[in-house]
Amino acid sequence: MVDNSHVIVASGSGARMIVAPEMAAFAERFGFSFKAHEVGDANRSARVEAPFHRIERGFLAGSQFTDGAALNRRARETCELWNAKFSSKLHASRHELFAAEQAHLQPLPLHVPEVYQLCTRIVDAEGYVHLNRIRYSAPYRLIGRALEVRETLERIDLYEGARRLASHARLHGPMDTRVTERAHRPPRGEGHSQRRQPAPEQIEMLQLEPRVGGYLRILKTHVGDRRVPLRRLLSMLQEYPREAFLTALSTAERYRLTDLERLLHNLKLKTLAARFDEMLAAAELNSTPIPTLFTQLLRAEWQARQEQALEARIQRANFPEDWTLESCPFKLQKGVKERQIRSFAELEFIPKAENITFIGETGVGKTGLMISITRKAVQNGYRALFIVRAIT
Repeated sequence: MVDNSHVIVASGSGARMIVAPEMAAFAERFGFSFKAHEVGDANRSARVEAPFHRIERGFLAGSQFTDGAALNRRARETCELWNAKFSSKLHASRHELFAAEQAHLQPLPLHVPEVYQLCTRIVDAEGYVHLNRIRYSAPYRLIGRALEVRETLERIDLYEGARRLASHARLHGPMDTRVTERAHRPPRGEGHSQRRQPAPEQIEMLQLEPRVGGYLRILKTHVGDRRVPLRRLLSMLQEYPREAFLTALSTAERYRLTDLERLLHNLKLKTLAARFDEMLAAAELNSTPIPTLFTQLLRAEWQARQEQALEARIQRANFPEDWTLESCPFKLQKGVKERQIRSFAELEFIPKAENITFIGETGVGKTGLMISITRKAVQNGYRALFIVRAIT
């Protein structure tokens, strides 16, 4: 096949032409190769194509289409009419030229694999996968599962391994539309019972220690279907000394302290033991209720653990200097944009796995800015390590 289109040619012309990787794979699949004319060759421009303004003025202008399929159907019908007309430029109709060349063309294989774009999506809590701001339904029993999504020109197919689970007509808008197949929804009455099934963490805790059942019932009335508190409670049950943990849980159950799981996740009781007498005396003086006192003790322990963890992260980061954003002399460095640096300190680049590189002469503040942003990350719970490396 001879072509000079930039869709096919990545660079060069004639014998120096380099085919685009996608087109090279296409040619290999169907057993042919691309060749390009040299610049100045008389056949370089075949002039078979019609100008694009013919589509804009003679086809699209004033036309209305119900969907993409209607647009494609009208486009094929229009092309058939245009190709049947005599062209004074080609001295024949395009249909006649194609009939003359058809004997020299090789037919495509009987089976041509469908072209699709592949991506992975997780079925959300309502039983949909999101693609290009359109939501397509999946069987409700697959909520939370990762599925392979194949996006073709006309359809959206959902696969788990080699098994196709759903197929939808592809939509291009409006945005946030839901495409729902009735068979993907639970039968009437079943959906409610599905949501009321015990969470896996709750089942595992009752198997490990049946005595936590009383507190679990209180906690479930407070947190509802949220599973994060259950995961934290399960982690504490597995990590802390069993009898000490059950004693604390019994007290929490007695006074209905449903925030116990939030306060105990790093508890080692050192701060609580140090401040118990002080806070107990204050509680007796102010007539503080026992549940409130218990919560205050645990919160003090939790805050102390957070401060100790922050100090440990700062020490491990190995900062060479004590720079912060507040101490940076932005007014003295006119080439540094304070607003941009403070936007970096929002740390949005970390979950995106992006990098920040400072380039400049010696002494302009690159190290100070890097320490300031890294310190902000450490204060927000991230771990860091500052490495100084000389480039020779």
